[in-house]
Amino acid sequence: MSIVFNTVAKPSGSLCNLSCKYCFYLDKPRGQRVMSDDVLEMYIRRVIDDTPSSEVSFCWQGGEPTLCGLSFYQKVVRLQQRYANGKTIYNSLQTNGVLINEEWAAFFAQHQFLIGISIDGPQVVHDNYRRTPSGRASFSRVVNAIRLLQANDVEFNTLTVVNDASCRHGNAIYHFLTQELESKHLQFIPIVEPLAQKAQRSLTLSDNEDSPSLMPFSVTPEGWGAFMCDVFDQWIRHDVGRIFVQLFDTYLASGWGSPPRFVRCSRPADKVCWWSRMATCLAATILFFPPINWAICSNTL
Repeated sequence: MSIVFNTVAKPSGSLCNLSCKYCFYLDKPRGQRVMSDDVLEMYIRRVIDDTPSSEVSFCWQGGEPTLCGLSFYQKVVRLQQRYANGKTIYNSLQTNGVLINEEWAAFFAQHQFLIGISIDGPQVVHDNYRRTPSGRASFSRVVNAIRLLQANDVEFNTLTVVNDASCRHGNAIYHFLTQELESKHLQFIPIVEPLAQKAQRSLTLSDNEDSPSLMPFSVTPEGWGAFMCDVFDQWIRHDVGRIFVQLFDTYLASGWGSPPRFVRCSRPADKVCWWSRMATCLAATILFFPPINWAICSNTL
């Protein structure tokens, strides 16, 4: 069976035009340059050449990847076409949507980019944490970006961060995403960040350690569970087969023997955490069992 090789690049580094209060990039330097032409060409050529399958998937993230400019991604497509050698190339891009205009949307449509767009819910929820460095709201620009993607028939999914405030509004957020924005593919991510002074001590799953103190925007286990239960209740009653929630899809697919999108990592048998195939837990792992304590996992693949 052919394996699709997936890569993730952050060509803008930690550069971003928003200053979301819960972002783990806030403490990183913002003076980084975008990926150079030489590095970009080498990256695309080597990924395509080293991929054993006939399909190659490129994922572009940040920071905010659109800060590289549209010309950067026009160059990406040209290089992919030059080095494709008969292989099928797929592109996806994760964005906050602030810079998306008609020109961007038309480009995404022409080259069949899959777009992930970050939106935390209705305006009162979204603008609570997702603001510009000067403190301005971002909601209206994100919604406008989604409308432009829809008008140009660009496939997109929504990425929603669940935090201390939004976890109480699962029903309203699900309704907003699926009914008002007409999103068909939903991803929900719980935000959990330990206080900096306790981060090193808390990188453990030991029962002998106190649970780490968390930043105030962090969602509790109970809050995350209640939120996802609200979402599940709406989804199972009305939207199975029509709306796709990544977490539910992953559980269902693994039950049928498909490889999961997430890796399950067990310490003692009653402790389960989930983490991305990409790297470490990034200090944002949820302890599902028992559902009363947090544990931060420092494991890597």
